[in-house]
Amino acid sequence: MIINNKALNLTMFHPDNNPNTHPNHNIDAYQAATSFCHSHSLPPLTCPPQLTFQLVEKNVPLNLSSLPTTPLTLPHTLELAKTFYNKSRPKITVQIIESALASLSLDPCESLASSSPPSTIYALNDYLAAAYHASDFLKESERIYSCLHRFNPNDATVLLNLAIVLFSDGEFDKSREVYVTIEKMLNAGASGGSATLALVLHERGHLEFESGAIDVAERYFSNSLKMKKLIIFSQQLESGALSIDETLLRLGMIEMEKARFKRAEEYLSEASWRNENNVDVIAKLQEAKAGPRRNNNVKVKRGLKTATTVRAVKYVTFASDPTKCELQRLLDSAKFNSIEIQVLGQNVKNWKNGNKLKLLKEFTDTMCSENDLVVIVDGYDVVISGSEEEFVERWGDLVEGTGTVVFQADYTFYCPLHNNTISTSMAKNYPTAPTMYRYLSSGGIMGRAKDVSALVGEVLEQYGGGEEWEMKSDQSLFIRWLVDNKGGGGGLKIVVDHFQTLFSGNGGRSRNKDFDVVGGKLHNVVTDSFPVMMHAPGRQRFQREFYELKEKGWELDFRKCK
Repeated sequence: MIINNKALNLTMFHPDNNPNTHPNHNIDAYQAATSFCHSHSLPPLTCPPQLTFQLVEKNVPLNLSSLPTTPLTLPHTLELAKTFYNKSRPKITVQIIESALASLSLDPCESLASSSPPSTIYALNDYLAAAYHASDFLKESERIYSCLHRFNPNDATVLLNLAIVLFSDGEFDKSREVYVTIEKMLNAGASGGSATLALVLHERGHLEFESGAIDVAERYFSNSLKMKKLIIFSQQLESGALSIDETLLRLGMIEMEKARFKRAEEYLSEASWRNENNVDVIAKLQEAKAGPRRNNNVKVKRGLKTATTVRAVKYVTFASDPTKCELQRLLDSAKFNSIEIQVLGQNVKNWKNGNKLKLLKEFTDTMCSENDLVVIVDGYDVVISGSEEEFVERWGDLVEGTGTVVFQADYTFYCPLHNNTISTSMAKNYPTAPTMYRYLSSGGIMGRAKDVSALVGEVLEQYGGGEEWEMKSDQSLFIRWLVDNKGGGGGLKIVVDHFQTLFSGNGGRSRNKDFDVVGGKLHNVVTDSFPVMMHAPGRQRFQREFYELKEKGWELDFRKCK
């Protein structure tokens, strides 16, 4: 439902009034939307939530002095929470539900025993737990799901979600215990049936895959696939039902781990047939087809040193919250290596592509000389593991002439765009690579200031504005430039560090034993390299590898974050 905001006749009075700094703005927007929908005889259940979403997203400041106050009941809260959650706005969903329960002096868990309609309270807590999980508030999500389980111990779906949250938090053993409990419940006839069991088997396979137990993972995924196919056939469901493409994707990835590329291609081709819009499937299918070119046992190739003068090396990261433990962990590791990192974007509340790229362009243009080397790393999921001398040496091994900007390589393809057709095109046309670390990641970038500035300038010029600008991953825009320009153009070239000699990352491969410690140094056993930065993107389970490697003798000092 699209409604022209001008028709609302709302008074704008505070330019900084936005949902990130003023949670009450969400409720104000709901009041205004409800009044508008009522006065225009629009559907009372669906109109206010949809219009509220538009007002909040467009950041319309509100003055409600002339509008009647409409009580926000729990059923209204539920509809509002559903709208924002389904629109992928989990943090606002959390604000809405927490505010509603607080107004009734109810704690989320305690509210389950309240006199309010139990189905509504139960659903609110379910959405709250899911929104906590999507916002990376994992302990809070675990608490709510545990409460829901105590309230309704026969709901296998709640336990499944609890197991997934524990897995996201790196609590593999606890997650595994919950999966065992669910399987016993379902086999004993608990509600959920075969469809839930098929999902449980898939998620258990995911856990075992990331635990490094590839054969065990294959068994769970295979059983899940058999069950999903049987359900789809017997119930005459659509060919892509039950996320069967995701199970086929995982089986294809396992076959690639075992260098059985033909079998991997079969799984991934079927996955693509069942869901032609699954970008991850498309990316891995292209990789499987190029299987013979991929050799994970190829040793690092040292390039020719580029005879150029480096004036200075400057390190920069981006973080909206300067007090966050994960940022301090990065700064600890840098200090251990006598490196100082400048933090940009502090106190920026609403991160988008434009924020980071504009700040980076401004930094390289105003704070650097053109021959300075600039190292750019993510703020909340990175540690520095080498000296400045090692950074310069590794970069020198990778550069291919002037205009080179080096990017970290990752195992997973992550290119989120509003236009899925473009994402699909990027996956289909992404260049091949000699190792499993095929895909560009913007978690680590290094190049001369003038080259970084020029590359960011081109990205700003080619892709600035529009829907993609609102996305939170600048990585997708760099991938577009790489694919559209076939790796280079206009005197610029992107080099992806496929052997992880400079930057390393464990995205999609936590606990897959890609890394160990040799002589106190971080060592990639797949490519026999000694990278000087480690990036653990995403959930806490990836970042746990920082601490496990430290226990194995990694000579590095940084704090532990929970």
